[in-house]
Amino acid sequence: MDTVVAFAASSVFTVPLLIVGGILVVVAVCACCRCYMWCVRSFSIRDCHCIKSCLRCIGTDRADDMELMFLVHEAIFTSKTEKLETYIRLTAGRETVQTDNHSHSVYQQSLTIFVEQGTEVIKVDLLDSKGKLLATLTFDLLTDIINNQASLSEKVHPMKSKSKYVGNPKVKLSIVLDDDDAETGLLRATQMTSETAWVVKQRLRTLGSRPSFKGQECNEMFLLQHVCSGALELFGGMGNSSNCYVGVLGPPRQRKFVLGIWPNQHEFEKDSKPMKQVDLLKVRSVQSDPKRDNVFHIYYFDKDRVAQQMYFRRIDRTRNSWIEMLQLLIKMVHADAQQTGKKTIQKS
Repeated sequence: MDTVVAFAASSVFTVPLLIVGGILVVVAVCACCRCYMWCVRSFSIRDCHCIKSCLRCIGTDRADDMELMFLVHEAIFTSKTEKLETYIRLTAGRETVQTDNHSHSVYQQSLTIFVEQGTEVIKVDLLDSKGKLLATLTFDLLTDIINNQASLSEKVHPMKSKSKYVGNPKVKLSIVLDDDDAETGLLRATQMTSETAWVVKQRLRTLGSRPSFKGQECNEMFLLQHVCSGALELFGGMGNSSNCYVGVLGPPRQRKFVLGIWPNQHEFEKDSKPMKQVDLLKVRSVQSDPKRDNVFHIYYFDKDRVAQQMYFRRIDRTRNSWIEMLQLLIKMVHADAQQTGKKTIQKS
């Protein structure tokens, strides 16, 4: 009798123990699977330097490690919804970067992505604010980018739609490798950030301008004078705004360096008189607007020495690039004026 009771009691505890043991086994297996998948995603045979070098030597890997810089201008598509906030995501192997969300899909944002040796393609995805894939585009690294650099500036690329709410999707991009040409050395001399330097290089290539001067300081002045021009949105009174074209005039066209405002680029290029101009030596500061995205303001003194200000919204490049380029140019104009003043005093 005692034996039967003991057996029954042991059976009562055995079943729960078996259930708990089974659950622990399942949890352990799932944990091992997750650990294995994490290892597969996190590690590559190219993490071994010897294997990596061998794969490059025998031609299995077509390119070395590199950094690519993308200026994501905008996404263009037809939408069945009134408001669609989107962003662009770039993927190169294990690396992923993305733009900020924008309600009008106009990003004007630069992204730098590390492309590991062995990466064959670069994916460009258009997603909504909830992370849903709307459209996608794939670049072959060697064919479409490395061997095709001449046609990668401000180019519109068709995308493959992945959503019924988005039709005829396209993305406007500029892509450039981290090269080391004469312009790069010139830009380094100006101590620009990598983002602004890249925007400047793209601007020079768009203008078809590759200046070559004897003096390094003259090179920098000419460079900044020509890249500090472009389309902006100018804010007026009562909250009104209008598109305009901003450019810099200076020697030899005129004695002083001024920031001019024209109604459009055509008027600027045919040397029309600007609607408004500001002496760069009288500019107090160029700063971002803390309350409005993509807006910056210029504080200056007019001819009567009265403090004034102008507000602009960027169109064709990032706000930070505009601010940095203008600040560098103003600093250089002041330095040039001081140097000219010293020479005048010495001569007298």
